[in-house]
Amino acid sequence: MDYKICYLIDDDIDEQDIFEMALTELNNGVQLIYGNDSRTAVKKLKRENFIPDYIFIDINMPQLNGWECLQEIRKIPHLAHIPIAIYSTSIPPDHKARAGDAHVTAFIRKQPNIPDLIAVLRDFFHTHNQPTHL
Repeated sequence: MDYKICYLIDDDIDEQDIFEMALTELNNGVQLIYGNDSRTAVKKLKRENFIPDYIFIDINMPQLNGWECLQEIRKIPHLAHIPIAIYSTSIPPDHKARAGDAHVTAFIRKQPNIPDLIAVLRDFFHTHNQPTHL
């Protein structure tokens, strides 16, 4: 089966569950893999045999925050073409101002319910359709 890999880097287990429920209900052939902490996630992404189709990064994390994590990921040559979305509870204007330099594909605000998150993710995946990397 051709499916796409979505890598969610978020240390909040509840947020991971909500994201997974939304993807399951969306039923768009995307497999979710979690990165529970940013340092481990970056190490995993540096392996050339792991190339997700999409990466979602929470901003507020211990160790490396989301911006630092994004900066490290953008240094990995085999991931240069991967859409990366900031997935956060709040997205202040100064974060959007940093987007161009950081090569952020999209900002996705964490939604208050699963139907709203499904709608946002549907739009994101439709706009950023990637070839499958298997």
